[in-house]
Amino acid sequence: MSKILATLASAVGLAMLVAGCASSGPSAPPSGATPDTSPSAGGAVSLPGTSWVVTTIGGTSTLPDTPPTMAFGEDGQVQGTGGCNSYGGPYRLDGGAIEVGDLVSTMMLCEGVELGAQETAFMAALGGAQTWQITGEGDLE
Repeated sequence: MSKILATLASAVGLAMLVAGCASSGPSAPPSGATPDTSPSAGGAVSLPGTSWVVTTIGGTSTLPDTPPTMAFGEDGQVQGTGGCNSYGGPYRLDGGAIEVGDLVSTMMLCEGVELGAQETAFMAALGGAQTWQITGEGDLE
């Protein structure tokens, strides 16, 4: 699995930035479906069917042993971990726009203040994301 950086910016007025990750790579859309493609990548890359490991959130590096993850299913569901708790919920794409619906999460007691703060920042940023693109380097923003 290739490693690329992942960045997630704050949800306050910013687009979801995920510039780095371990990605399962773009996959073909379901038969008969129109792919949701990144406008900046010349329409060549589809978000559904990819997985990402976040390495920074709002410019701050994630904790090395507990990075958040995101997997965008072809069924319109996003799921992963915030570093401690698992989450999941719907997402919808319209060109370069993304809308993440209400997310549900497990409620485990996470060890350490830093991990809790990371997870809170990640969930806020993911839930507030408004745009997406895959850069020429293959990073999700």
